[in-house]
Amino acid sequence: MSRIKKENILLLGAIFAPLILIGYFLFKPLFYTATSDDPQYDLLFSARSYSEQGPDGITSYTFKAKGQRLSLIAHEAKEGEKVYATSDIFLFRFDAKTQKVVSIPFDATLPKKELTAHSWVIDIPEIEDYVLTLKKIAPDGYKYARQRHSRMVLFDLFDTATPTPIIKKDGRRIVIPIDSRRFSNIRFHGWILRK
Repeated sequence: MSRIKKENILLLGAIFAPLILIGYFLFKPLFYTATSDDPQYDLLFSARSYSEQGPDGITSYTFKAKGQRLSLIAHEAKEGEKVYATSDIFLFRFDAKTQKVVSIPFDATLPKKELTAHSWVIDIPEIEDYVLTLKKIAPDGYKYARQRHSRMVLFDLFDTATPTPIIKKDGRRIVIPIDSRRFSNIRFHGWILRK
């Protein structure tokens, strides 16, 4: 093989190898989207808003799973502790069919039953009949995870990374559309097996 042919082959390889790699990384997500089934189970999660703290005398709200049910526990503030408003905490359902986030309303002023002298269970009627699995992996194979992405502030001088909730399966990633600039402390509570 002549020297000119070898140089041409090397030149073609140097040009097309990066293009093939770029094409692979661009089309890989499309391949996984086409070959993976759509999610079948809704996801239940909560988040806290970045808004101001409130004066309702509650130091914390905790979602607790008992068996396959979820309940909200409120803890009364002791002297000197920070307090939160009920408007600061939100419960959401990620609808698998529409791939949208649906807010689940609840009234934290209506206690269901007292646990101790300083804590009580809050009734959330909309999720009363939900049957959950607390495993991170749903029966259809989708897994809840967090994906960190950065928001470059002032040309990457002050880089801030925020976790975005996603569900993934076999390389396919579906971003849960919640504004991570408005909500923090996003917590997974389970996959809804039955409503």
